[in-house]
Amino acid sequence: MSDEDYYYNKEIDDVDIGFDKFIDDIVDRENQVRENLKRYVKHHAEHPARRLNKLGRELPHNRMRFVPLTKAKK
Repeated sequence: MSDEDYYYNKEIDDVDIGFDKFIDDIVDRENQVRENLKRYVKHHAEHPARRLNKLGRELPHNRMRFVPLTKAKK
């Protein structure tokens, strides 16, 4: 038996195990996820309150800073 026969078996290669159906299933699932994401984005557009909240938080000087109360020095 040569190395070529060991690594490649023509009889095994000729058998159709239906691998395409697995690939087709994966492609269909990926397309379904893309459609679901598009539908979600379309129905959950940016709400005006969310937009204003984002605008108020994006600059550092718009943030609140809590400073602990210290005892008065004598």
